[in-house]
Amino acid sequence: MPALRGQIAQVTVKEAEIEEFVNVMSANTASSREEEGCIRYDFMRDREDPSTFYTFEIFASPAAH
Repeated sequence: MPALRGQIAQVTVKEAEIEEFVNVMSANTASSREEEGCIRYDFMRDREDPSTFYTFEIFASPAAH
């Protein structure tokens, strides 16, 4: 079984830029999920701090990422 590569990222976005950020990241999430080797890609918003977002991704290998 090949080594999986996982990554979690956290970013805080200025309130005035949240709508644009969500639009860009939603499109990025959709295209990332279509990439060869992508096992999982999630884009999430923090429930307690709506200016904080997370991505969680798993790829089949470092080369696939």
